[in-house]
Amino acid sequence: MQTIDRSDADPENVPAEVIWEAKSVFRQRVRGEVAVLVWDSLLDEGAPTRHHHLRFEHPRLWIEVSVSLLPTHSSLRGVMPPAVPFRVELQSEATDVPLIAEVTRHAFRIQEVPRGLVRLHLLEPELTSAVSTEWFCV
Repeated sequence: MQTIDRSDADPENVPAEVIWEAKSVFRQRVRGEVAVLVWDSLLDEGAPTRHHHLRFEHPRLWIEVSVSLLPTHSSLRGVMPPAVPFRVELQSEATDVPLIAEVTRHAFRIQEVPRGLVRLHLLEPELTSAVSTEWFCV
């Protein structure tokens, strides 16, 4: 077992991108509850990358997301019976500004999604609690 000794020197020559990645992990933590990825058509059915489906589950709801990959960005369509949230925020590792979609008849659509890691943050009308999906790649 290794112990920490205060006399140990800080590591030298740590690349800037390693420090940035480590700090970004703390910004990605979820406030509220998490809807877990339970099905990915890429892995579970060998679906084509350009158009595949994901399913996230939480004790209060489930979310199915259809991902369409376009040459410069992605597009997401989702359904959520039962319809609990009234707004969906798409959080991206690429930006601190979320993309927002209103939920209409249990469904939402988000266009012009930047490539990379994203997650959905579902906000309820009372704002008493929120549910976020696990991070996924688009």
